[in-house]
Amino acid sequence: MQSSGITYQDVERAADVVVGRGEKPTIARVRAEIGRGSPNTIHEHLTAWKAAQAPKTRQAATLSDSLSAALAQEIEQHAATARADAEERALDAEQTADELAKTGTALEADIEALKAQVSALSAENEALTQQRDEAQKANDQLTHDLDRERAAKETLVLELAELRHQVKTQQQQLTDEAKQRQAAEKARDTSEKARVAAEKAAAVADAKREALQESVNDRDRQLEQHRQDAEQQISYLRKQLENAEKRASEAERGKTQANTQVETLDAQIASMKARESQPRREEEQPGLPFDETSHLKCS
Repeated sequence: MQSSGITYQDVERAADVVVGRGEKPTIARVRAEIGRGSPNTIHEHLTAWKAAQAPKTRQAATLSDSLSAALAQEIEQHAATARADAEERALDAEQTADELAKTGTALEADIEALKAQVSALSAENEALTQQRDEAQKANDQLTHDLDRERAAKETLVLELAELRHQVKTQQQQLTDEAKQRQAAEKARDTSEKARVAAEKAAAVADAKREALQESVNDRDRQLEQHRQDAEQQISYLRKQLENAEKRASEAERGKTQANTQVETLDAQIASMKARESQPRREEEQPGLPFDETSHLKCS
């Protein structure tokens, strides 16, 4: 089977060059001259080339007895020469067989090396696939964490809105109580004027005023404490909201990094698959079958 695009004309030109250097055209020398080609293909074309170098048979002519005797002697000489040529071709065939055997051994070593490379690439591909799966799991976990942080952020926002509403309500209560205090002070002034008319009524009014003032003071202290507590809680919730936003931002960056890692691993896997498919195509190239018996018959 021919391969590597080597033609009879390539082998013919290379063999002529080798002969022109005064060397015997062997498979190795012809292949070295061409620079490529399967030894099996070169052997087929080189055998055809050698056959073409044999002298062509001429048409027999009628000869006299003396010439026949001379021709018989010449034929005997040619027969001896032919036997020598046959022995030389046998040596060439043996040398060719040795060369093909060495080439076959080298190719078998190359095939084993390619098989080892394919196994290594397969293992590396599996490792990269596992890394991609792990990165995908990490990405899914980051997405889940990000969703949870967003939900927590929304909850904190609602709680903050509720606290703001409570503070607003308490401020309204403070305003109402301030109005009540003003009304009480006005009532106190009125009762003070009435003290001239009735000492008892004034005493009762003073007692009511003092009790009301104490109640207002207590209420003021309570409202002030509520206001301070509300401000502390608002400050705490703001910090919680800032931390939640920070964690959400970090989770988003982690998700982006995980997506980048998945894309990188996918590219590496695609590259490894391409590298894996190339050695297989070289491994699937035809071998170098050689039948020594058929070679000897061709020679």
